[in-house]
Amino acid sequence: MLGKFLDVVAGMYQRAVAKRLAKYGLRYEDLLIETPEVLEATARLPKHEIHARNMRWARAQDLDMKKKTLHGEAYEKALKEAIQPYMAPYLSRARLEAREKQLWK
Repeated sequence: MLGKFLDVVAGMYQRAVAKRLAKYGLRYEDLLIETPEVLEATARLPKHEIHARNMRWARAQDLDMKKKTLHGEAYEKALKEAIQPYMAPYLSRARLEAREKQLWK
């Protein structure tokens, strides 16, 4: 019972976050705090993902400065992509390697 309730609440929260991110064309992983593991994962991303990430940041800063948000097809596309992971495999590998380093110390 509680598990189903939490699933519903989590889904609602995820949709709310996706809508807020999509207004500026960002994705969830664009906002991760830059810990050593996140920086390592970012360095391992393919060049096209790094470029896309940088362009999303630039567009979000531009939109925010102009006090505007995305609309229409651009918003719909960003909404579909907002929660889709692109850094997860690289991040999990970087975290695993960081844990291994701690074990070897």
